[in-house]
Amino acid sequence: MGAAIRAILLSDWDPLLVRDVSVAQDEYDAYVGPLIGLIERKAPVSAVRDYLLEVERGSMGLIGDEKRALAVAGLLTELKEAS
Repeated sequence: MGAAIRAILLSDWDPLLVRDVSVAQDEYDAYVGPLIGLIERKAPVSAVRDYLLEVERGSMGLIGDEKRALAVAGLLTELKEAS
């Protein structure tokens, strides 16, 4: 599941715009573990969205993109259903 989350974070979330920077492919790895926990606990999409926004705003100092966070949260929560 970790590899799938990492791929989604790079391809669909990517608030730092590093998906095409080869040395930055591990930029979001610190967030994979907490997301696995949320997904395995079957957290609602809103909780996953809130986590992504918290990372964007708190850890990254960005404004946060609520629409993108919600879309990515939907993709992430679908991973548990698919496994």
